[in-house]
Amino acid sequence: MNYKRLLLLNFIFMLALAFALTLEDTSVVDAKGLTKPVFASPINKKGDNNGPPPANEKGEVDPENLNADTPVRDPETPGFFIIFLDGAIDEAVQVKLFSTGIPQNVPPLPHTLQIPSSLVPTSGNSPYFLFAVWRRAIEGGAVTKFGQPILINAPYQDLGLSGDQENRIRLWMYNPVSQSWVKLGGQVDIFNNIVTGMVTSMTPWQENGNTLFALGFDDNPALTQEVDEFGTTTLATPLRDDFKLRVPAGSVEVGSHFEMSPFPTIPDSESFELLGAPIHIGVYRINYYALSLAEKYHLTFLSQPVTIEFDPSQYLNQTDDSSTLTVVTLIDGKWVDVEELGYKVNRGENSITVETTTLGIFALAVK
Repeated sequence: MNYKRLLLLNFIFMLALAFALTLEDTSVVDAKGLTKPVFASPINKKGDNNGPPPANEKGEVDPENLNADTPVRDPETPGFFIIFLDGAIDEAVQVKLFSTGIPQNVPPLPHTLQIPSSLVPTSGNSPYFLFAVWRRAIEGGAVTKFGQPILINAPYQDLGLSGDQENRIRLWMYNPVSQSWVKLGGQVDIFNNIVTGMVTSMTPWQENGNTLFALGFDDNPALTQEVDEFGTTTLATPLRDDFKLRVPAGSVEVGSHFEMSPFPTIPDSESFELLGAPIHIGVYRINYYALSLAEKYHLTFLSQPVTIEFDPSQYLNQTDDSSTLTVVTLIDGKWVDVEELGYKVNRGENSITVETTTLGIFALAVK
């Protein structure tokens, strides 16, 4: 090897070393253009062959030719796309999605972020949008429950965000019954600036109409967990010291994760006096290494009961008879005693528990 070639190789090595040292403290956001994306976006960009083209640009979906990996867009808001997994619907539908301001009498979602006007010209950078799935056979009929999740994919504007902030971006759905924002299970693609949320049941903001969604940061602290010698995992949230969820080994698939979010407001109830804020419990399954969206996202079912546990000690001064304490769940806007659904409530001095195979919104209450 001659001297000039050796000098050139040494120069290239020094450049590579300097480049590596430059990236050592680079945030995930700063290194976007230099790092391979965590997963390929379903959106096709010019010159990008990683993902299927849209099924159509009319927002129409027919279960007979439904492809679980195919995004569907409302032509008026092309920056968003919706994915219906196989089995989600059993009739032809059309999606309708548009950006909006915060509706009157709806509490704003704290710590929101903007929808880019460059991708959604009608957004005005508002973090809020309305979405509905309409039956094509029946004018005005909205579908609110799905057999498999539908995936809502929303673009966000990342100007000035740190890597930690982007990783905490989530989609939220407004529940008009509880007057609260519910965090959806999903993930964020920081390389393509898309956040995905999974929905199996929507709660329309207007009767038989649109459901309100928003883009915002998840500022809740992480759940704590302890595993005993039998493999039972006890989950708790620092936001609610009187509540625990006990999950026996084998109850859910490996890789599933739970969301537990206390509601800041309490829906009115004529039959029960609620003690403390209700809590929403959900479980989701995301396989980050799957090659197809149908394998990547799906519902997680409980193969055996989990235990919901409330500590009633701080509320005992509100009742003279602990036998009147029970656990209620919110179904179609009404509080229902879980014992009326066939579940057994175990009442003790230090705990009120119920085993359930169905998750949702629960609260401790006095009959």
